[in-house]
Amino acid sequence: EESTAAAEVQNKLEESTAAAELQNKSNDTAELSYKLEESTADAELQNKLEVSTAAAELLNKSNATAELLIKLVESTAAAELQNKSNDTAELQFKLEESTA
Repeated sequence: EESTAAAEVQNKLEESTAAAELQNKSNDTAELSYKLEESTADAELQNKLEVSTAAAELLNKSNATAELLIKLVESTAAAELQNKSNDTAELQFKLEESTA
């Protein structure tokens, strides 16, 4: 009878040890799952940061290109105006020569 009771206690101890180990593994799994989710969220944030940085750089380049284009148009217009001024001065000179 004592040995049967001891065996039952032993069985219950083994069952409770197995249950505790299972609970620990479940906790470990939950912790790993949480860390994986955190890591995934960090990676997503990093990707979003990289995309927004690239977009900002592209916008800056686009603005710089537009600025250069405006300067090109302005300098072209200035050159055309200078040419017309030179042509006008030349015509004025020829007119004065032919009048004299």
